Amino acid sequence: MNEDEFIKEVRTRAKKIENSTIFFEMRRWGLKNVLQETVEFTKILIAISSMGIPITSNMVSAIMDTTYGNALSSLHRLGDKNIIFLANGKILTWTLNPEFKERLTGKIPF
Repeated sequence: MNEDEFIKEVRTRAKKIENSTIFFEMRRWGLKNVLQETVEFTKILIAISSMGIPITSNMVSAIMDTTYGNALSSLHRLGDKNIIFLANGKILTWTLNPEFKERLTGKIPF
């Protein structure tokens, strides 16, 4: 799978996830003032995670069509909220929090 196919696959998977599912789960997680941008960003992370691939800032910036700095900032904010964790021993590589992922079981189509 080349880069363009990968980006297309991630975006397709993310579109299958209902915004309301992520929004309300983030609210249950304790986040206040959840923005649409945050929901969309989280959907991308869930889609990447569902493919069994570690999340990197370069990957997210390409998929979201944003700057590396914006992607990195957003990843750190979600890390502060324990939605994602830095992977052990890897620089700037994240994984979806297993507990958060567990809460989505049966609520997302993959």
